[in-house]
Amino acid sequence: MDGIEAKHLERLARILALAEHDEDDDAIAAFLLARSLMAKRDIQFSTLVRSVDALPDAISSTAYVRLIKILSLTTSDKEGESIAAFLMARRLMARMSLTFTSILTIGPAQTENGPVASAFYETVDIEIMSLRNKVDHLSRELAKKSQTLARYETALETMIDTAWTSHHEQPGLIGTEHTAH
Repeated sequence: MDGIEAKHLERLARILALAEHDEDDDAIAAFLLARSLMAKRDIQFSTLVRSVDALPDAISSTAYVRLIKILSLTTSDKEGESIAAFLMARRLMARMSLTFTSILTIGPAQTENGPVASAFYETVDIEIMSLRNKVDHLSRELAKKSQTLARYETALETMIDTAWTSHHEQPGLIGTEHTAH
């Protein structure tokens, strides 16, 4: 990790820690931010993860090597492939009871009272980005549901008009009285 400033690595570690959220949208937003930072700084996961030897004995070395290979796929030029690889890595990490914090050789800087104060502001920025993604998602969902509702309203109006028209065109079928001969 020579040549990469410690502040960038610390920021990356905090962002990847946020990518451990339970909500996929939040995790993906944090991952995409981390991916962008990694691309700008030419950082690869293979240079950031702990070696197999540094893992607890309970972790299968074969599964860990597979995880590293999956993480390497997150650098794909195709965003969809990259996100799919990230989500697959998250699932594998969950099965292995691992987190980004536990597998990375980097971590946030500490002061006497805990993490550096600037981490709070970066976390807020990520949360804002995540909330914006949620708003965009909900807006698209609302637009789809509004279109569906409009189609149902049109169909109902057509059905009512058809029923009304057929009722008035054939007066003897409904509500007419029979006269005796």
